[in-house]
Amino acid sequence: MSSPPPKPPPALVKVIQQGRCVLFAGAGLSMQAGLPSWTGLLRALVAAVEEQSPGAGGEEIERLFKDNKLLAIADFCKKELGEGAYWEALAAQTRGASEELSEAHRLVAQIPFSAVVTTNYDHLLRRAYSANGGLPSTPTHLDTNVLAHRLFDDGFFILKAHGDIDHPNSIVLTRKDFQQIIHANPAFQAAFSALLLTKVILFVGYSFNDPDFQLLLERSLGLFSGHTPNRYALMSEVDEIEAGVMWRTAGIRVTSYKPSRPDHPEVVEFLRQLAEQSRPEPQVRLVKELADAEHLGFDPDTVRDLLSRSLKAPALSPRKGKKPGALRQETDTRRLLRSPTHRQRTRYSSPW
Repeated sequence: MSSPPPKPPPALVKVIQQGRCVLFAGAGLSMQAGLPSWTGLLRALVAAVEEQSPGAGGEEIERLFKDNKLLAIADFCKKELGEGAYWEALAAQTRGASEELSEAHRLVAQIPFSAVVTTNYDHLLRRAYSANGGLPSTPTHLDTNVLAHRLFDDGFFILKAHGDIDHPNSIVLTRKDFQQIIHANPAFQAAFSALLLTKVILFVGYSFNDPDFQLLLERSLGLFSGHTPNRYALMSEVDEIEAGVMWRTAGIRVTSYKPSRPDHPEVVEFLRQLAEQSRPEPQVRLVKELADAEHLGFDPDTVRDLLSRSLKAPALSPRKGKKPGALRQETDTRRLLRSPTHRQRTRYSSPW
């Protein structure tokens, strides 16, 4: 007998509707499109090492896999392969430029997250948002000026916290890489802390044993304990002890599920429910777009007049569609927001 699919907490749905939730996307999301897990990626790197230097590593590498010392394996592979071959082996496994977009990625792009942070190197999320009509900014941890600007403007972005596969110097995978991003990049740490302090977080695609998630727990999520917005995580087969650790140390409320298949269809169902439940009503969308228009510098009197008329327009009929008044007001608003001036002023249009 299969277990019921996980349901999004109502409080999470509400903050997503309010535009106050950031998605943190881990390797499990990219696996939905056929890219490897942490272990799968490192297995591929070890295979490249063995092809270049037969017999390298051997039993010691297997012991490291058994002990889940994945960062040590990454260090070994980078040293043995050298910078060039190491990056080529990574790119072959993680670029995500030609794989078909998964349903999970398509659904993520339909949910009104205020931003996305991913520890994946691939292009899948950017492609998903572009396919949905957006043009998101995709800074890495090295692009602190861009990140600061997006945070100040409260604009949407996809932060590639551990780098972009097309920028080898941005890749974070070894223990040394993680130390550098923590200790040698204070501007990024300040911006990252601001995000954690001001936004509700939803983790999808992480497991309790993922090295990047463990490092987040140890070095970022444990800060400001008891003084942060709510945090949520969708994870497979998290027991009560692990869930208790995450709640006590990082304030994370875990929604656990038992996967019915290796491809974790429960993730897709959870995201589908989120997309359906968090979609704002049409007039709410108009209000937000009008407020955005005023922020972008449109004439305040015009914006306020359109806003007032939109709020007074007749409600939509679920059976007959839009009544003439509502349709006319929405058409006026859309015409304003799609003007050449608006397109020049904003780099990303809301997916909803």
